[in-house]
Amino acid sequence: MFQVTNLQPGTNYTFRLLAVNAAGSTAGASATGSTTNDAPGEPDPPLLQNWTANGVDVLFPALPANALSFSLQIGNGMGGWTTIATNQQPDNLGP
Repeated sequence: MFQVTNLQPGTNYTFRLLAVNAAGSTAGASATGSTTNDAPGEPDPPLLQNWTANGVDVLFPALPANALSFSLQIGNGMGGWTTIATNQQPDNLGP
């Protein structure tokens, strides 16, 4: 077995084998499959620290399954949300 990694989600890939010896090589039939495009799991809440009169430090938990990064949103108190940061990574908070 050979584990292929770093593939893109929701993408088709085709693989084939070559049989090889001193006289040359012969290609076999190909096989095609797709990576999954699963939505990420629900993240844990952020940790809010060091509140001041006009700011707060927001720390990010570990990424949930199938997530590549976080986007940070702030609520307006009436059910609306505004994205204020994108492509954020975990802060390695530990257990």
